[in-house]
Amino acid sequence: GRRIQSINRNNTKMMRKNLAILLTALSATSTTAFVTPAQQRVAAINTPSTRLFETAAEKAADIDDEPQMNPDNPNLPALKGDYDWDAEYAADDDWITENVPGKIVVNEVDLAAQVTELSKLEEKYRKVRQAEEYEEARIIGWVPMAE
Repeated sequence: GRRIQSINRNNTKMMRKNLAILLTALSATSTTAFVTPAQQRVAAINTPSTRLFETAAEKAADIDDEPQMNPDNPNLPALKGDYDWDAEYAADDDWITENVPGKIVVNEVDLAAQVTELSKLEEKYRKVRQAEEYEEARIIGWVPMAE
């Protein structure tokens, strides 16, 4: 009993010392996680013939604030690295540019007919799925699952 109490006291003292050392070490270190980085200033060298660095005002004047627009469709922004695949594969017999699935504009009558046909197919396959699920769930009678 006394030996265990003595060991527990020693462990507690050691843990307090270790905690004190840890806290001291942590307080001695500094972190820059939430500090803004120091601004480094580069000296601009002006020579009569060449300028190595521009001022911030000159850089701001060079930046175009207006978004670049797509030359083919001015309503859309220009994409960096945009590639004209249609022009590249225009000679290919398999390359289609008209009536491309997903890009076809469908009028309301055709869209309504398409929705009706898809609803019929959905109902048909839902009934088939429900019949299969019913047969698979049966465990009584002359069914495979009863064996």
